[in-house]
Amino acid sequence: MTDRVGQFVLRDLRPGDSSFRIRALGFGPTDFAIALRPGEARHVSIELRSTATHLPTIVVINERSTQRILRELGFYDRAASRRGTFLTPEFLASRNAAQVSDALRGVNGVRLQRNNAGVLPYSTGGYISIGSTASCLMNLYIDGARVEIGSANDRGMSLTPQMAKVAQAGSVSLDDVISANDVGAIEIYPSGVSGPEKYSGVS
Repeated sequence: MTDRVGQFVLRDLRPGDSSFRIRALGFGPTDFAIALRPGEARHVSIELRSTATHLPTIVVINERSTQRILRELGFYDRAASRRGTFLTPEFLASRNAAQVSDALRGVNGVRLQRNNAGVLPYSTGGYISIGSTASCLMNLYIDGARVEIGSANDRGMSLTPQMAKVAQAGSVSLDDVISANDVGAIEIYPSGVSGPEKYSGVS
């Protein structure tokens, strides 16, 4: 072991040839040999070469990465068109919703209705519905993929009372299919024709 400035002393070495290896953190190992005569003291200077330290990969996450992703997906461009209602990450954060349905309460164009399975979103044609039941179950897309919610009965299909009861029992609610923590932003359109082109014509 060396002292703080790198000096060391080796005592009681046997005469003859001796080999040594020097190691230090952050430096490559160095070997040296020396031949000693009886009673001889030798002074040596050893230079160590520093080595590059390879650190594990460091991932830096931009706290505004959600906005960057939404910009790349065209969310803000569509919001500028004013063809729907857009719930931004900032809006959702201000709601601090425990469930997705909580984030939609009082939002223009959405009427929430609770059934035995949970909460379902209905379209009000772009206006908040007050006392009106004339609305349709909204189509739900998550990351561009259609997700079925509700039941045939919820979609206004004519069913016998027995069929409606069975359909209602198998109904899937909005909060069943996605957690509020997994939602970055929400786009709401009063009808399929007012939404993005790939959903055009979807009621």
